[in-house]
Amino acid sequence: MAKKKGTRNKQSGVPHKEAMLRMNFLYQAAYTAIGNSDSLTTSRYYISTMKTISKRLVIRIDPSIKRTICKRCNTLLIPGKTSSSRLRTHREKHIVVRCTTCGMIKRYKTSPKGYTLWCDRTENMQTQQDQMSPEQLTKK
Repeated sequence: MAKKKGTRNKQSGVPHKEAMLRMNFLYQAAYTAIGNSDSLTTSRYYISTMKTISKRLVIRIDPSIKRTICKRCNTLLIPGKTSSSRLRTHREKHIVVRCTTCGMIKRYKTSPKGYTLWCDRTENMQTQQDQMSPEQLTKK
């Protein structure tokens, strides 16, 4: 028997809500796996699964979460445990984060005057709210 067209299960306006919840759970599980039992391979598996879900469904991962994941080995970068952080002032002030598992180095500029991430800018938040329906805005 075929489903009726009008009886779709509507989510609360958020596309891929279940996938986002699953990605959130996998990130938290990876963090607790490293914190509790030092199970690095389990944590790396959870992070790689999270990245696979985001690529398959074309969901962007927040930049603050991306900065805590090593691109090379999918290790969750926790300062003092799986990474080392240094503040350098060679060219410009920047933070150097080194993964202790694979040796990958990430450099982040320290925030110069007036610099904000794209997703944190107010004009971009306004355009995101304009794209939302009135029902979604009232639920916040």
